[in-house]
Amino acid sequence: MSKLLPQLRNVFCIILLFFSLNGLNASANQPVTSSDLLGKNTVLKIGVSSLNHYPSFNFQSPTDKGVSWAILQAFAKQYNYSFEYIVLPPVRLQTALESGAIDFVYPDHPSWTAHKPVKDNNIYSKAIVEAISATFVDSFNQEILLSEVTSVSIPFGYSAATWMTPIEEYGIYSMPARDLEMALHSVKTGTATAADVEYNAGQYIISNNPSLSSLVINKNLPNSRVTYHLSTQKHVLVLEQISQFSMENTQLIKDLKEKYGLQKHQDIYTSVNE
Repeated sequence: MSKLLPQLRNVFCIILLFFSLNGLNASANQPVTSSDLLGKNTVLKIGVSSLNHYPSFNFQSPTDKGVSWAILQAFAKQYNYSFEYIVLPPVRLQTALESGAIDFVYPDHPSWTAHKPVKDNNIYSKAIVEAISATFVDSFNQEILLSEVTSVSIPFGYSAATWMTPIEEYGIYSMPARDLEMALHSVKTGTATAADVEYNAGQYIISNNPSLSSLVINKNLPNSRVTYHLSTQKHVLVLEQISQFSMENTQLIKDLKEKYGLQKHQDIYTSVNE
């Protein structure tokens, strides 16, 4: 009997190895999902701006939060994520990301955080949506030049990148506004000559406020293409997946942008740039 024990042990090891290899092969043939990598029923916290930029985004809305939200939700569904949107003032978003209170920031852009003194740099997704930095004026100022602008209203939380140099070079007075609507009202009341407001959001506000109907964009004044990105400091995998999602769902994303009537910079300013 003692002579049989080593042989039985060898047979047992061979059987165990056989089943282990079969188990590995079976696992290799199963697709690795997002939940497998980050944990089942993964909930990721996205810190989002409290500003109302509808149709691009309005995360404080109880129902339709805009095209950015629609795209993010479609991505989450495909990759089995759950997103929790944490609404914060724009100035608090980066601090919350650095502290680990949130996993992502939206919207974000590399130029908005280039100056911040932190050891962990943000990593950015491909553009989720495109926006337009535009300048709104009253209709009688539609053709004025920069040299004729005395003041510009800039909503709280805006980086105002397109206006930084003109403000310095022309001595233009920069007027802070509580939000986009207040910035537009300051133009209507004559408190400011112009307002730096995202084009799609500005048009939506004007269309729902008859008192602002005379406001238009001035194509001679500062404007630029802006892209909104999702940023993180640790969830690089999710950003890679968003890139993959964008490539595989171009028609879906196009349809969503058309549904919300999102215009691109080239659609509005082509004639000026030609």
